[in-house]
Amino acid sequence: MDGDFCSGQPVRIAFSVITFMVTSCDFCRMRDQGYIDDVQYEAAMQDNVYDRIQETNTKWQSSDSNATSYFVDALTEEIIDDLQKELDYSEAQAYKAL
Repeated sequence: MDGDFCSGQPVRIAFSVITFMVTSCDFCRMRDQGYIDDVQYEAAMQDNVYDRIQETNTKWQSSDSNATSYFVDALTEEIIDDLQKELDYSEAQAYKAL
């Protein structure tokens, strides 16, 4: 390895709804093992994924959509349940309090 981009800094890769972390060293290994060529390696290292994620988040947050993620829905449901159990709220009172 020539060490050009092999700094070990994390790089976030997103495929559809799956996001995972790889480091630039992982890209070096992929290139060295023939999974990607030099052109793909350079493109991966130059791709500013964080900017694209931020842009998507900004567009989503500024949209008129009331859609929420699974995690937001699950947390909301959990909080509503807790308010009903712990404070004896009705479902309507719990949603209003939330």
